[in-house]
Amino acid sequence: MWDKLTHSGIGEILKENKSYAEVFQKINEAGLSGLFEKYLKGADLQKLRNFFDDMMRVDFSQLKKHKQMLFDFIEGKKQDEENEFLCPSITDVDYERFRDVGEESLSKGEWACLTLAGGSATRFFSNIPDNLKNKKSKALFPITPAGLSFLDVFAGEIIATSYDFGKIPIWIIIVSSSTSDEIEEFFCSFSRKFSFPTDFVLFIQQDEFPRLDMEGYPVVRKDGHLMWSGNGHGGALFALTKKISSKDKKMLGLSEDISYVELLSFWGLKGFVLHNVDNVLAQPLFPPRIGYHVQNDSYVTISVVLRNKGENLGIPVFSKKEGKFKIIEYSVAGRDLIYNSAFKFGHINTNLFSLKCILPDFLSKIRPVIYINKKVDLGNGVFVLTSTMEYLNHYIVEVLPQSKVNFILVDRDDFFAPTKTYDAEDSVFDSRKKYLKYTAKKIINSNYSLSLEDDSVLELAPYILFSEKIKGFFDFSHWKLERSCFFYTSCFMPPDGEEKSFSEGLKLKENSKFIISSDKPFGYIKVDSERNTKFDSGSFPKLKVGKNVSAEKNVSVRFQVEEGGVLIIEDGKVFQSDLDIKVRKGEVLKIT
Repeated sequence: MWDKLTHSGIGEILKENKSYAEVFQKINEAGLSGLFEKYLKGADLQKLRNFFDDMMRVDFSQLKKHKQMLFDFIEGKKQDEENEFLCPSITDVDYERFRDVGEESLSKGEWACLTLAGGSATRFFSNIPDNLKNKKSKALFPITPAGLSFLDVFAGEIIATSYDFGKIPIWIIIVSSSTSDEIEEFFCSFSRKFSFPTDFVLFIQQDEFPRLDMEGYPVVRKDGHLMWSGNGHGGALFALTKKISSKDKKMLGLSEDISYVELLSFWGLKGFVLHNVDNVLAQPLFPPRIGYHVQNDSYVTISVVLRNKGENLGIPVFSKKEGKFKIIEYSVAGRDLIYNSAFKFGHINTNLFSLKCILPDFLSKIRPVIYINKKVDLGNGVFVLTSTMEYLNHYIVEVLPQSKVNFILVDRDDFFAPTKTYDAEDSVFDSRKKYLKYTAKKIINSNYSLSLEDDSVLELAPYILFSEKIKGFFDFSHWKLERSCFFYTSCFMPPDGEEKSFSEGLKLKENSKFIISSDKPFGYIKVDSERNTKFDSGSFPKLKVGKNVSAEKNVSVRFQVEEGGVLIIEDGKVFQSDLDIKVRKGEVLKIT
């Protein structure tokens, strides 16, 4: 093999780099030498360097596993054959029974959010309008009518939790090579503008596996680079066992090498909630669900909904043959088969994990899955069929003590708004409607009478929506938004001596807009080393919207309130013409 390849430049490049020679040996030992003839025949030195640089990143033990699974598939070997599945016992939960336990755990700072934001979202970005194709990450796509991104929404929930319970949760964001720069840049800007504390935000890049062609070779592009694919959302569990990055060590002032899971334990955490970034209603920090997990001393709690027939969701079952819980792919159930009583529930990938299960003994036993026959372009219009291998986080239910595995049934209208496409199934517009519907439901469930006509939008900043304390500053009684109206506020703090920032009787007539915003709605936020969160009340932007304030048809009313500014709109004020005013820092503006 060496003599045969010397003419192509491989002999020369192996002599110049010892690491390349070691990789070359691994390639031969893995039975992959045929890829040189297939992909690198006649390659120049730069192309070969690109190839060997990429191969140095490859985990050959995982590659071997992928190759074997691919060949098993081609030979027709299948899992779950002749397996009888039973439906797990999953019942409705009285949330209020567990609220106090969850709130106590949050007040102790025992929880982190783990947001999966590493996906390339190829399907999503393939059909969005050109004017919206300015982002690489779906996490930053404007998902709410007011233009807030998915990450804006989850940041709002984290701040709401900090405000309600006094401790800021840790936020772990799983990124990929294609999304990391953009997301970290977003947080730099967001922190400066919003005063969001980023000392307890961790970015962890997920591992990637090379795509294999149908002969089991890593796929090589025309430029010599490999084609990579993320190692799946289960890879997030493995990522927590990595040593923390030098960047995080410096930021946190740490001198020793520890893993992320060790760092979380050092900070006093008991667990984390893993969720998809594109489910705007994931509500990872919902106190009763956390309370349910804590009360049951679970290692993992899997969120499920009642499954619609043919829905593309994983299905929790109990395998009679294996004597354990599993979450099987929807393809195993058969999308078009008669509804099976065992396939009653759907897994929505908002899962609670105890740090106790992030151990090598458990993680090493999680089985991967492969996906077959995705056609990819190598460059210059040359296409090849490929397979990818991934780990799925919920497969951990198969390897944990079964007494430590729990499921919780949640209302899909409140917790499930997947955004998979721009304007097809599970679209941006579907998710926006669900988000607004949930907002209205939260208001009505607080015993307020609220009238929203067709196409009207009532949007609250996420830290208002997800904070019980902050919602207490609003009196939504007898609010009415006529057709095609738009209401949004990111301000909420009433002036000193006032109990409410918004009063009863707000009325917006057809096609009017009423917007009150602030870049720093919490003023300046301070977090100490123990994650105790303090809000400087003197720097809050404050407002008082009096009773029975209204806007006439087609009128646009906009206020922007800087930190320390105060806006007062007196009772009965009728806005009859457009208005766009900025309330400066330290200014008190009264609208009569």
